[in-house]
Amino acid sequence: MVDREHIKMEIYMAEKTQDKKIVVDDIEYTFNEDYIDDMEFLELSDKVQSEGGIIAYPALLRKLIGEDKYKEASNHYKEKNGRFKVTDAQAIFDAIIKAVDPKD
Repeated sequence: MVDREHIKMEIYMAEKTQDKKIVVDDIEYTFNEDYIDDMEFLELSDKVQSEGGIIAYPALLRKLIGEDKYKEASNHYKEKNGRFKVTDAQAIFDAIIKAVDPKD
């Protein structure tokens, strides 16, 4: 499980784009908040929330942060915890959602 006390989140807008950056557990992620306003994102989110749909979670996170950052996160958590846990991925996803809608 992610030690939430050590998750550092920095949220700021990248210059002149809809890109946002967050930092979770010392890894910086950049994503385009416009992607969340997308039917593919909605479909993947629905699959994650439906019974047995957790299998769609890696695809959803890859779409948000990109394949390279997904691999970086996976390697980071494997070195840190021995594996890339669902709770680690959830911390990244939660930080992204908070960056898009801070009132959540």
